[in-house]
Amino acid sequence: MEKAIENTPNIGPTLASHLREVGIATLDDLVEAGDALAYERLVAKFPDDGNAQTRLELAGAVRSVRWSTLPMALRRELSADSLAKRRKPL
Repeated sequence: MEKAIENTPNIGPTLASHLREVGIATLDDLVEAGDALAYERLVAKFPDDGNAQTRLELAGAVRSVRWSTLPMALRRELSADSLAKRRKPL
């Protein structure tokens, strides 16, 4: 049986709802998409989700761990990535 997305570490009700709206309803869906693509899909539809916290939550969820347990180097890298993806060219 597939694990519902809201039963995944780091995924609260709002993020779960947004993930479903971009086609990610289960942990298997999230793992298949990967945290980077899931983040891109979220930000395209929900620009307010475009922040480092969401990026870290997705990365932790894919790994089935709390985002705060991710290695610091990875957390820095993902935070920088989220900032770069939020910047829009003039």
